[in-house]
Parts: sequence; C-alpha cells; structure tokens
Amino acid sequence: DQDWNLCVEDLEKTYQEAKDNGTDIRGVVVINPGNPTGQVMDQKNLQEVLKFAHDKNISVLADEVYQKNIYNDQEFCSMRKALNRLGAPYDNELELISFHSLSKGLLGE
Repeated sequence: DQDWNLCVEDLEKTYQEAKDNGTDIRGVVVINPGNPTGQVMDQKNLQEVLKFAHDKNISVLADEVYQKNIYNDQEFCSMRKALNRLGAPYDNELELISFHSLSKGLLGE
C-alpha cells in the first residue's frame, strides 16, 4: 500500500525502459499535493525521489501549486524543505525548480 506515494522502484523501471528506448531523460515532474485528490507525499517519499534524480543527474520540477488545498490532516512538506533536510551532496548539486501559485491556494481553482 503506497498511500498515494510514488513507488521509486516503479520510477526506476520506467526510467530504464525509456533509456533503453533511446529517450534522453532530463527531468522528473512531481505534483504534490495531487489534484484533484489532494493527496500529499510525505517527506521520506519526496527524499527518495530527490535521491533518485540526483543519482540519475536529472532535474526535479516540483508542481506545488495546490499546497494550500489539502483535504485531510496530512502535513505538506515542500520539495525544497525535503531537499534542504537531505543536506550534502544533494542540496548543493541537484537542480530543483519549484512552482507555486497564490491564486490556486486562495481560490482552490
């Protein structure tokens, strides 16, 4: 039971299949919290994804525009916070691009 978290083994398998087919993988997109379910990835799972991206030397694009739209008691952890808590070498070598939108959080669009 993944409880809406990303299975890194599945990510690894998909990554390898794409590489074997000649795809030049340059990044991974993480949408957290998810829309429309409002599911939230926990810090441990975020850090697994960050380590994966670091090991593969790919960028992480974190779509976090719905961080104010959580429908249960789960705590939101930003990808930046998860990365900072990992420390070196991850926090100074991994390229992270994070997206947030004030209008999405206030209006729940």
